[in-house]
Amino acid sequence: MTTPDVAIVGGGIVGTTLAVELARRGRRVVLHERGVVAAGASGRNSGAVWRPTDRVLEALYLETLGRYRALPADLAAHLPPGAPARRFRLGDEPAGLLTLGFDEAGLA
Repeated sequence: MTTPDVAIVGGGIVGTTLAVELARRGRRVVLHERGVVAAGASGRNSGAVWRPTDRVLEALYLETLGRYRALPADLAAHLPPGAPARRFRLGDEPAGLLTLGFDEAGLA
């Protein structure tokens, strides 16, 4: 095994996307995840990818969502057939977002 150029700790949204981007740019990357990719806060607890209420950030959201949806194919191309990280996927339909508050005008 060759020595990696970069070691990333954590296979959440940020760590996994960073690993893919660096690998696309020719870096040798090792991603350390104690469980399954996106099985923690970024994948199951909060979803962490949602459409912002700020319209200026919408382009960034759409780019992030596109890259996130491309991760399963990118991972499969670089991982052995039995690797647990190959099971990573983002659902096809949004789960929705519940917003609570006291200010009806602000919530609208």
